[in-house]
Amino acid sequence: MYYGKKKGIIIAIVVIIAVIILLGVGLFIFLKTDLFKSNENLFYKYLGEHLESYKIEENSSIADLQIQKLEKPYTVTGELTVGYEDTSGLHETEKITELFENLKLTIDGKYDKSNQKENTTYKLLNGTQEVFRLDTATTENVYGVKSDEIVQNAYIGLRNDNLKVFLQKLGMESDVTQLLPDKIEKTNIDTNIFKISNEEIEHIQNTYSPVISNIIKEGNYSKQNSVTISLDGQHYNCNSYRLDLTGEETRNLVTAILTELQQDSITLNLISTKAKMLGLTKEYTEINELTKTIQSLKSKLNSSMDIFESGLSIVVYENEGKAVALEVIIKNQQKYTIYNKKNGNTQTLNIKIDNLSSEKIYNTVNITIVETITSAQVAYQLDIDIDKIVTANFSYTSSGIGTDKIENQINILVSDEDVSISGNYIGNIEFKDSIDDFIELNNTNTAILNDYTKEQLDAFIPAVVQRAVTVFYEKLINLGIVQTVTQ
Repeated sequence: MYYGKKKGIIIAIVVIIAVIILLGVGLFIFLKTDLFKSNENLFYKYLGEHLESYKIEENSSIADLQIQKLEKPYTVTGELTVGYEDTSGLHETEKITELFENLKLTIDGKYDKSNQKENTTYKLLNGTQEVFRLDTATTENVYGVKSDEIVQNAYIGLRNDNLKVFLQKLGMESDVTQLLPDKIEKTNIDTNIFKISNEEIEHIQNTYSPVISNIIKEGNYSKQNSVTISLDGQHYNCNSYRLDLTGEETRNLVTAILTELQQDSITLNLISTKAKMLGLTKEYTEINELTKTIQSLKSKLNSSMDIFESGLSIVVYENEGKAVALEVIIKNQQKYTIYNKKNGNTQTLNIKIDNLSSEKIYNTVNITIVETITSAQVAYQLDIDIDKIVTANFSYTSSGIGTDKIENQINILVSDEDVSISGNYIGNIEFKDSIDDFIELNNTNTAILNDYTKEQLDAFIPAVVQRAVTVFYEKLINLGIVQTVTQ
């Protein structure tokens, strides 16, 4: 599990590096070259334009809401319902469908983030009958959870501090805990993570343009006229500008970039700053450690880049002087087609993934992301379609931004040819001048696990887990999901 997370972070860092360098070099050629006659110059010109179209604009509506939640107390009330439908006729689904129709989760909370106080109550209801209740609370850096059916009249809490020692008490090896933070910092990711200063861009241009030019030669670039592509059912007659790399060239390019990066203090500092914004560990936030991480990544390139063994191609499509689409082709693996449209306050990103491998787990995946932002409302829509068989739809709307009452709505629908599962949440955030009567966590009402010895934890945690499993099983029996088993 940890290796998978670590590998995911490494891949994310590589992607960040690649985007920074490709965009920087593309803008360098676009801005510094007077004549755009060569295939190389035209490729980078339209690649730069296309990447620029994904620029995330500053969103004052969302930023103002986040500031408001940090500065003013507020309450949250909401209700989550779930639906289930099976049309296959192969399963006994009436009871399941009826159960989902009757179940709902209610949320009632109050928050004062400026004073680090939070109380929330979650209730699972079957019709009007309460099935289960869970309370959570935060007081400064102590986070607690309470169910009277599991541990009566007491919260089980964790202090967000000295976590390495706590994890070692649980039996985690020290060589693992040393890679983890002692305290989990809350991270509010904002658009600053995507911002690069003009000085940083110029440095990247001047540093990495020669590195790339040493690996990628003029013959790697090509142009094709009058190529017809279809985007959202609309046909475009385009010129295409293409970069083709063999597997060896791709590996050599990444190795050369990482080698230069190890000596590039300015770009290393840029990456570590962005890593801090993401709340990553010191492997990425401290320059010396980041350099070691890059060296480790270089040593694993032969195995981690097997996917590029057959080569990599990047194609930019231009119509009437504008970049309209981008293709990234990992030969014998996948082809990604990416295009972006803006219409007033709405921006739509489309990603199509075609399976080029011999393993046909899927043929085509279509992903559409729509963002609509006004001064009083933000709305997001995500749609995923796999071979027109499996679909997933997610939508989020927040209305009333800028007022003291915000309405949030979330809808999720996942379905295949036979079964569909839906989830719907409607909730309100209401800002107050003040909120009293918070439950505050302390040693009299909370079992703070950090303060327990290893021997106490070894006895307490298994007992809590066993009781939680028993309660969970009892709830399943009461709901009719499972039948009583006679021992």
